[in-house]
Amino acid sequence: ELTSLSLLSHDFIVGPSLIHGDKRRYREARGGNHAIYDGELPEVEDEIDRVRLQANGEYDVAIDETVTKRTQNEETESMASLFNSVSFHDFVLMGYKHQCAVTRRVIRYRNYMNLEAAHIWPRSHDGLYLPCNGIALCRDMHWAFDKGMFTIDDDYKIRVHPDIDSDYLRQYDKKTLFLPEDSFFQPSRENLRYHQRNIYGLFKTAGSLTRATRII
Repeated sequence: ELTSLSLLSHDFIVGPSLIHGDKRRYREARGGNHAIYDGELPEVEDEIDRVRLQANGEYDVAIDETVTKRTQNEETESMASLFNSVSFHDFVLMGYKHQCAVTRRVIRYRNYMNLEAAHIWPRSHDGLYLPCNGIALCRDMHWAFDKGMFTIDDDYKIRVHPDIDSDYLRQYDKKTLFLPEDSFFQPSRENLRYHQRNIYGLFKTAGSLTRATRII
């Protein structure tokens, strides 16, 4: 059974990257009644190490809902400053309950899994590290999504490109994407529309995110 760990105080929000044992320094990012502390908290690190040992490597990330409610009140730029590649990955996978949003499956052994946090509005196009710009996808679906072989419409339906003849991919055409229960983690329509217009069908023209042009 997985051990869940949630850490939140009135003065500090300890991100998932700390829970994963990355002992890094956090830059100050204030907003509302919370802040990310610029430094290490030895007592928190010791408790994390204790829980990790007790769980024998099997643990999961839990995020108190007050964290998501607070960040939703922030401006986009301010909120984006709270996330980096590590926290983006952890928040997205946690929001989708560690399963692929398309196949609803995962291959997992302890904390090893074939899931990735896919950007909807790509980082190479200045997309942000915000959970609403991420979808949990298994590796093959992540690759196909980045190539524009399928997209997600405004009703969260999977739309496989008509030129794709893969039976494996086409079986999910018009199926509803698995969505997080908390709206904080759900894809924003602005990000989805960017993917629809700029990434969908990319495999036919450029094949590279850095050379993407508008398709539809």
